[in-house]
Amino acid sequence: MFAWGMMGVTAGLIRNFKWAHNRYYLAALGVVYGFLFGWIMDLWYALVYVSPLTLKTFIAAYVASFYFDLTHGITTAVLLFLFYESWYRIITRFKYKYGLGDVQDQLDKSDF
Repeated sequence: MFAWGMMGVTAGLIRNFKWAHNRYYLAALGVVYGFLFGWIMDLWYALVYVSPLTLKTFIAAYVASFYFDLTHGITTAVLLFLFYESWYRIITRFKYKYGLGDVQDQLDKSDF
């Protein structure tokens, strides 16, 4: 959830830039946040479950989770790449329906 929150904050900060709606950019951002989420979870895992906690065991915990983090990042990227347009339309309609912003201009300018 924390990574999704970080992605949400980042999406809110970059939403007005045209390049931020590029599927390839979002896929790359998905890989980055997939790894970032994994690193945060690895930190939690190492602090709670690794005993004795030394630099060697700490690094080993991160190395052991590399393929899982890679899979998480790639899956996030693929889902963003495939479903961005439909998710964007759904969220835009939701905002319009509930009056959550000046959405009509976005709907008029939309390429979808």
